Amino acid sequence: MSAVTGVSDAMPDPAPRRVPRGWRRPLLHFIGIGVLLFGAERAALHAGWIATGTLVVTDADRLRLRQQWQQETGRVPTPDELRASLRRDLDERLLIAEALRLRLDRDDVVVQRRLSMNMAFAAGRDADGAVDAQAIADAQALQMPTRDAVTRRRLLQQMEQRLLPVVRFSDAELDAYIDAHAADYAQPPRYAFELRHFAAERGDAAARAAAQAALHTADPGDPLLIGLRQPLQARSAIVMQFGEALAQAVVEAAADHLVAGVVAADPAAGGVAVIADAVASAGAAPPRGGADTERWQGPLRTPYGWALVRVTQHQPSQPPDRAAVRNRAAAALVHEREQAGLQQRLQQRRDRYRVVGLEALP
Repeated sequence: MSAVTGVSDAMPDPAPRRVPRGWRRPLLHFIGIGVLLFGAERAALHAGWIATGTLVVTDADRLRLRQQWQQETGRVPTPDELRASLRRDLDERLLIAEALRLRLDRDDVVVQRRLSMNMAFAAGRDADGAVDAQAIADAQALQMPTRDAVTRRRLLQQMEQRLLPVVRFSDAELDAYIDAHAADYAQPPRYAFELRHFAAERGDAAARAAAQAALHTADPGDPLLIGLRQPLQARSAIVMQFGEALAQAVVEAAADHLVAGVVAADPAAGGVAVIADAVASAGAAPPRGGADTERWQGPLRTPYGWALVRVTQHQPSQPPDRAAVRNRAAAALVHEREQAGLQQRLQQRRDRYRVVGLEALP
């Protein structure tokens, strides 16, 4: 204050700012906040998930999965198939949402490098593999972890590894598993056979005609580099070497007992295979013209020409060799229990989410 005038030297207080009357109304505040929340929710729904635990099935999702199914199978999916496809897609989105909730996109080095690289490409810079914190933040703001295929796959792998249970089992449990799946681990039937081969070099029609005629003669045909007498082998091996038609003929001949000899395990001989003639019991007529016409099947096309085939031995399916299949059965048991545990834990997480739009399917 001035000693002379007694008037204060301080500047006068500025006039208070006037707030528009409308903004002082609580109802408008409520509406404005609601609009902001609605916009944020719609943005999250567009990404396929929101933090409140809602997964939304949109028309775009249905169209995308229907087109994907049609590209893979060549036909339009049925409503049940489309629903199953949508549920698998929802499970994937659920796992992604869980991964983001656990901040795996911020803690995983592979994801961080991928996001940094994507942002570098978007900015026209060279990607040097370094992790750029600002680039990662920008990528997350653009919801890139939910859209980039590589990042999604990495997050899915991380989540599945977290959800997989640790599987332990005893020897007795493994033996019981092998017994329960004996058909999967049994040794397949095996067949030995001989061929009359008529080479493709004769010409296709001529080779087939010669094979047809040999059904009634003793014509031995042409030599074959891999051998005319084939040892005991499974059907799959016959298919690989001689084709499906000949393999099927061999199996049918064995089933009809058109076999020169049947191999059977003789316990008294310590498991050594013995030969027993089975043609007479099959009611085969005596050969005509000096040829074993009742046992030869064909003509059959092979990769080498045309052939007649005669089964000489047949070994029926044998029980599983536990020592031989133990490792394979153990891997299958672990996988089966892992998947059961994964589904159980996944269901626990499904229960936390609300799905909107799935009920609209027919």
